[in-house]
Amino acid sequence: MKNNTSDPRAMAMREIYTNTSDLSGTTRALIQKEPAIRAEYELARRIEDGITRLATRPVPGRLRSMVFGALYQPAYRVWHILAATLLLGVAPLFLAHSFRNLPGLGSGWIASMFALYGVLILVLMMPLAFQIFRKNTDRLEHFKDSFDDYIEHGLRALRFR
Repeated sequence: MKNNTSDPRAMAMREIYTNTSDLSGTTRALIQKEPAIRAEYELARRIEDGITRLATRPVPGRLRSMVFGALYQPAYRVWHILAATLLLGVAPLFLAHSFRNLPGLGSGWIASMFALYGVLILVLMMPLAFQIFRKNTDRLEHFKDSFDDYIEHGLRALRFR
């Protein structure tokens, strides 16, 4: 990409879209002289005033896939899930050990510890469930399509897939 710092038209366009209310003299002269820059200035003023919105354009497929991949990529890896599952299996042993070694715990503490263990199970199983759902999304989409075809066209739709 070229650096257009010496081009007065590029400088005027940058100034129009960044600082519409306080333009320099050269930019004002270009607005008066050139109709294309005048049209851009009027568009920038309307956008700034909230009258006109930018036209929506379709997102390029590559950009869409990059953004989708960045947003839906899990923040955890397989070893995170394995460690969470191991912790999930070992947690009752720790609870039993702590109950044996701390005889002063009342029944309220025991109930609250098992309730916290239930919360721990929920929190540790959520990434695993998310991974399973994310992995099988394509199969679910295919299932929905084939089910819709079956409802619309009967068994003929399923035979030719």
